[in-house]
Amino acid sequence: MEIILEYSGKKLVSRYDRYYLRFIGGMMDETTCELEISNEEADRIRENPESLKEIFTTRSKTVPWTEEYFVDTNIYDYLLYECGMKEEQAEKNLEKLKRHPDIRREFHERIITGQITKEREVSAEGYTAEKLMNETYLEMVGAYNYLIFLREQPETALYYLEEGLPKRTIFTENNTPEVKMDEEKKNVIEEENAAEQPAVQENAEPAEPAAQETDFSEVLARLESLALLMTGLQEAFDDKIAEDAHKNQLFDNLHKELTRYQNGLLEKIVETMALDVIQLVDSTKRLYKVYEKKEPTEENYAKLLRSVKGIAEDLDDVLYRQDIESYSVPGRDVDVKRQKIIQVVDTDDPAKDNKVAARTADGYTHGDSVLRPERIKIYKYNPNAKTESEQ
Repeated sequence: MEIILEYSGKKLVSRYDRYYLRFIGGMMDETTCELEISNEEADRIRENPESLKEIFTTRSKTVPWTEEYFVDTNIYDYLLYECGMKEEQAEKNLEKLKRHPDIRREFHERIITGQITKEREVSAEGYTAEKLMNETYLEMVGAYNYLIFLREQPETALYYLEEGLPKRTIFTENNTPEVKMDEEKKNVIEEENAAEQPAVQENAEPAEPAAQETDFSEVLARLESLALLMTGLQEAFDDKIAEDAHKNQLFDNLHKELTRYQNGLLEKIVETMALDVIQLVDSTKRLYKVYEKKEPTEENYAKLLRSVKGIAEDLDDVLYRQDIESYSVPGRDVDVKRQKIIQVVDTDDPAKDNKVAARTADGYTHGDSVLRPERIKIYKYNPNAKTESEQ
């Protein structure tokens, strides 16, 4: 994370190769939040810091202005771009954090500022995230997930900490890595050694050392067996190299075949869509010729409208055949992952604040991914706003 500049109490920061405006928000407690902006807007601010205020005001009207939105969005961006998680995995981790607001707040604070407020550091069963990171091999996300585990299933989590979770070795003056022998074990070994020694008789002459004979034939036999083993290993190694080379050749051939197949499949998809569009162009031209000669009556106008609507439906069918479908998010709550806010409508009704005011265009999905989010307008509470009847 890099702070590029500061102006009027707000900061332009760079993280994950993206740009954010950092500001202090929150109604009950002050919360450091970050609002994402585009590269072009960041360049404008670099050239003219005074433009930060204008860009911040404009951007603030395009998102739900709540602490929860910024905390969740900042955490979600961290999981996606810093941790490299897939969207589904990031959403699951975010939902788990949302079950415990205090842990979620601390996790967000550590992401944004790199530190936490010690006075309100969260603990569970005597452990904090900091302690888990220091005493185990858990990184930040893992430590906070384990903190939730300690809170939700304390007995199981504590058991794994004591029995199964690898811990870091922390050396102190009392446990430096020296080779020491337990005094009790040392005494036992000395007693056993003393019992094994033969008693020394008085005036007895020391015995002559027994002559040691070396059986060289046994040594040679072992060397020969080792040589045979080495030969066998060399042959197995050579066979393995040849087998791997053959496998590599097979993989290369399979990759070439797959590439040819993918290219052919792509061409087939393009040809299919092109033929569908050509057919639609033909029908549109015929429709134009028909209505070009007709009188502009109310009945003909109604027929023309139905025909234009049919063109849109035909285009939807073309997309559907390529696994592209339109959608509209139900309800009036904003789903920032599947909807895009294009305009803010003032309202004097606080109950409508940050709710959907109008839907301007459907969203489209390709398989499980969002191809284009739904376009919407949202209400923004303004006590001075005129009601629809007054306007």
